[in-house]
Amino acid sequence: MQFDSADAVLDTVAKTAVRSKLLKGVTASEIKRLLADREQLISTAVGSRVAIPHCFIEGLESFVVGLVTAPEGVEFSAPDGEPVELFFFIIGPKQKRNQHVKLLSEISRAVREQSTRDALRDAGDEQQLASLVRRFLSIEAAPSEQERCIVHVFIQDEQLFEPILEELSARVEGDVAVQELRSAGSYLHRMPLFAAMWSEQVEQAVKLIVAVVDKRFVNEIARRIHQSAESDGTLRGVLIAVHDLVYSAGGIDF
Repeated sequence: MQFDSADAVLDTVAKTAVRSKLLKGVTASEIKRLLADREQLISTAVGSRVAIPHCFIEGLESFVVGLVTAPEGVEFSAPDGEPVELFFFIIGPKQKRNQHVKLLSEISRAVREQSTRDALRDAGDEQQLASLVRRFLSIEAAPSEQERCIVHVFIQDEQLFEPILEELSARVEGDVAVQELRSAGSYLHRMPLFAAMWSEQVEQAVKLIVAVVDKRFVNEIARRIHQSAESDGTLRGVLIAVHDLVYSAGGIDF
């Protein structure tokens, strides 16, 4: 489909979304207004020719997720300055923010792969596109009886923090926390025995992400963290620790 403006894209997204039975009673103009209000805060373009326009609607029971493609590209104030070709959209209940964040993270994670973006952009028809979206996005809720693990990821490299946090957030509906730490060097350099090891004061920050995740996701999460952080075959500035949980209950908000 060809578009001459961001406004035209939002109009098509809204008209596509209202085809869902889940949005019975909601008008396309209302959805478009909510999407446009969200874009006024900051563009939902994430780079690599992808945007994820989204909004909340009171009273919804579930989420409507879809994709509109624009092979010619549309200017959408993307952070990398590139026109956007793939417009995922999410319209969800206001009371389910955790799941909304999970969906945003899952889509953002999936479209980091060039092969995924190419396949979606080149889909021949709506049926093929819908099939590809279902294949690339693992957004179904996990059964509550799944075994769970606690994952600790210590990060010194600031550039790796956001993609790793996004990866973990895509796998859970909450149950992720971040702590700000300092490396041991921040203390050791003040101790006489170790003072000669540093020529200047050491204040290196460390971020610790703690997440409770289903055990079935652990290997995939570790693999993706390795892909993001490995250099010369070793992890640089990242430490991963995974522990089985004997018991867990409750949850926390994002």
